[in-house]
Amino acid sequence: MFHFAHSMNEKQVKVIFLGNDAVGKTSIIRRFAENIFRERYKPTLGVQVFTRENYEYPPGSGEKLLIYLWDIGAQQLYEIVRPDYYVGVSGVVYVGDLTEPDTIKAIERWASEVKTHVKYPCGWAVALNKFDVLQESGKTSEKKVLEEMGKLLPKEVRDPQKIFLTSAKNDYNVTELIQCVLSQIL
Repeated sequence: MFHFAHSMNEKQVKVIFLGNDAVGKTSIIRRFAENIFRERYKPTLGVQVFTRENYEYPPGSGEKLLIYLWDIGAQQLYEIVRPDYYVGVSGVVYVGDLTEPDTIKAIERWASEVKTHVKYPCGWAVALNKFDVLQESGKTSEKKVLEEMGKLLPKEVRDPQKIFLTSAKNDYNVTELIQCVLSQIL
């Protein structure tokens, strides 16, 4: 499905979400695009595209954006076609699951794939998702969690200004995550 800018002043950006299966890519996107959260999702096969229309950025500026949010499936089966999904990308969100540290280590593979297939600069951020689960278990020190999990990230995506603890369930830092990417694009 294609959407066209509603006015000549509405800019369009394409942000892709990358990470292993079940880290919460779809949940973060749906929270931002539709303000909904579901406990269960089926794995994304290939790609699913969501949009957020008339998003004012920077806030209070009157500037409107049409944001395409690409939910990229992580299955190895789609590895051969994934480079096609990178065409025209403006920003990347790498997503890892705080309850599964291996998914955070896997961001290195995703960053390497982007470096291989995207030959121009684009904005990026890292979502360390499911922070609500850590809060429920009593591990709520954001600083400590960021220090511990940040060490698992590859050096090229270790900028503390671009790493966010997120919870799609509780809508925690989802907007801030997207705005970080947008601030680098615009």
